[in-house]
Amino acid sequence: GVSGLIVCTGTTAFPTLAWRGGNTPDAVDNLGIVNLLEAWKEARAAEGGLAKRLVLMSSIGVERRKDFPFVILNAAGVLDAKAKGEAAVRAANEDGWLDSYAIVRPGQLIGGPYDNNYYLGTIAKLDRPARSVLQWDDSPRQAVSISPGDNALGDTLRSTVAGVVVSSLMDVSSNSDVAVVNEEGAAPSDGELLEMLVEASA
Repeated sequence: GVSGLIVCTGTTAFPTLAWRGGNTPDAVDNLGIVNLLEAWKEARAAEGGLAKRLVLMSSIGVERRKDFPFVILNAAGVLDAKAKGEAAVRAANEDGWLDSYAIVRPGQLIGGPYDNNYYLGTIAKLDRPARSVLQWDDSPRQAVSISPGDNALGDTLRSTVAGVVVSSLMDVSSNSDVAVVNEEGAAPSDGELLEMLVEASA
């Protein structure tokens, strides 16, 4: 059975065609997480094993959703829904059937793949922070900043998020809650990324 799980589900923050069929933030980021956890709990109980690790991709601003600028992003309730999903993960851990968890908080997602036709950033194929698009600046922004909690501001490459969530699944030493954004500089190696993650999770 499955003892580790990475959850990267989500929908658009504001009403778009992506909400068709009931795919609202509350349905995806709250109820979807609750249902997933319940199904996993039942499966693990039937198999007699412990769910070892869950990694949830959430968002920066969830814990600051009443503050500017996140209050704007939360106008349709996306950060409220993510907060409920995070709470469900923590509750599973407190109940004892989920051994540990990691919450990974990226900033605005940039970079490929560009297959979400409901999001302006992917339609425009942004591969760098939106604020720098009109600037003559080709400096690489692949360095990674990982910090504990929800205190960061910035944008995050999808490739960076992928690396962080996989590393978070492998680091089962403790529960963790980290924010990840990209900065000017070269990308870290896999080993360096894991070291940064362990340090921020300590």
